[in-house]
Amino acid sequence: LILPEPEGVKVPEKIAKLAECRWKARQSKDWAASDRFRDELAEKGWMVKDGRDGYEVLPL
Repeated sequence: LILPEPEGVKVPEKIAKLAECRWKARQSKDWAASDRFRDELAEKGWMVKDGRDGYEVLPL
């Protein structure tokens, strides 16, 4: 489940896909893969804020 984007921020499709892959890795408790996706997102200028039922993608 993806939480709403902050007002005025459009998340590029490629970034959204990376965030979704990270979420799936977390759900599978594949922490190493989750960390790799998080690091890749950070390198591209984005962060993921996790919630109980989803996540939010934010620019750094």
